[in-house]
Amino acid sequence: NLTLANALGVQLRLVEKALVRMDEGTYGTCEVCTEPIETERLNILPMTNHCIAHA
Repeated sequence: NLTLANALGVQLRLVEKALVRMDEGTYGTCEVCTEPIETERLNILPMTNHCIAHA
């Protein structure tokens, strides 16, 4: 199914970006305001790159 493949591709890219942020030391930091992303948000959406205010 092409739709499923596309969705999985998007998820894979998000995981890869999160791994890069971990390597750079910026994982868990909002890309907009540079404030820490809430732990609860990261627990629910570990690949997020924005705090709740900038989601």
